[in-house]
Amino acid sequence: MEVKKLISRLFYYFRDMQLLTDVLTILRKPFPQDEDWRATLRTITIVSLFVTFFLYFFKPFDVNQSGTDVFLMCIGFGAMTFLGSGLYHVVAHTLGLRRHGPEFTFGRWLLYMVGVIFCISLANFLFVRLAYFGDIRWEFFHYMIGSTFLVGIFPIVGLGAWTVLRQERKYKDIAAAINPDITYVTEAAKETAPATLFSIPIASVRYVEAVQNYVKVGYIDEGGHEAHHMERCTLKEVISMTEGTSLAKSHRSYLVNKTAILSAQGNAQGLVLTLAGSDKQVPVSRSMVQYFR
Repeated sequence: MEVKKLISRLFYYFRDMQLLTDVLTILRKPFPQDEDWRATLRTITIVSLFVTFFLYFFKPFDVNQSGTDVFLMCIGFGAMTFLGSGLYHVVAHTLGLRRHGPEFTFGRWLLYMVGVIFCISLANFLFVRLAYFGDIRWEFFHYMIGSTFLVGIFPIVGLGAWTVLRQERKYKDIAAAINPDITYVTEAAKETAPATLFSIPIASVRYVEAVQNYVKVGYIDEGGHEAHHMERCTLKEVISMTEGTSLAKSHRSYLVNKTAILSAQGNAQGLVLTLAGSDKQVPVSRSMVQYFR
């Protein structure tokens, strides 16, 4: 009996450890990024409508016992949700809190959303106290924070996880469709169209990355090693300089040498390209996926 109990405990222990590992894996996955303000506005609008109708139909926290028009109150909460989350996004964008790139993971997105929920709580608290009580008593603020988290945290986590897994599957499928058609062109073949970028042969260039007021050129030197060159220039100027060559825009911050692409991989943020002789994985923005397909 004791042996069976021990085996049972070990089973549950390792099962829980596997669950923890799976959760951490999801939290570390890159999170899809909005490429324009319209996508952010759409998300804020959906969340605000969800809050409005959730409060109206389910009436949690004794909303129906407030002695006021319940529907108007719910609309007020929805409007404050829109205002609070909208202001947070503007401030976060201004301060650079919303990072881009592979480091912006699902876990970081959840932390970002905690800030959104806090701002929504503040906006709703001020709305309730000023519209229905005529004063602001901060000792009640923690109740509003708790209520807002209870309403918002589960749909946010669920929506975020679903978004990550759906986008990851989508771009993995696209990458799988692209890879059989990718043919790496040899150096000899590329030399048939000699051209240079900052005295670097285009044939040797792997990618060009915009870095503030500079561009970073990743290329293969004469010894066959990856090297980098910085030049004070804009990506737009580089595009103009290299028109008609094998360099193509893959992302708002990147050009890639099409003849150096070895393979494509997909994650929730989109496609990333692996290049011959380079450790750099170059992203492909969603708007450019069709071009590379």
